[in-house]
Amino acid sequence: MPVYLESFRQWIRQVYATRDKELDCDGFYELVPRYVDMEVAGEDASRHFPHVTHHLEQCAECHDMYLALRDVVQLDAHEFVPELVRVRRSTR
Repeated sequence: MPVYLESFRQWIRQVYATRDKELDCDGFYELVPRYVDMEVAGEDASRHFPHVTHHLEQCAECHDMYLALRDVVQLDAHEFVPELVRVRRSTR
């Protein structure tokens, strides 16, 4: 199946999955830290924040940001976050 046809089908699925009241990206950014904390703690975040879960299914950019945040929080929870190394900037 050509890539553009699958992209179109995905777009159509997203259109039909829209709701009258949806969370926008700004609202998502406010709630995603609590959502991730609940997930990492083993709680059912989608039960408490179904609108965040729905937004994750609809917005690829927010989904990418969520994955990155979740990975960092999981590493931090397991104390695997490496110390940041300071890089000296060259002065000209």
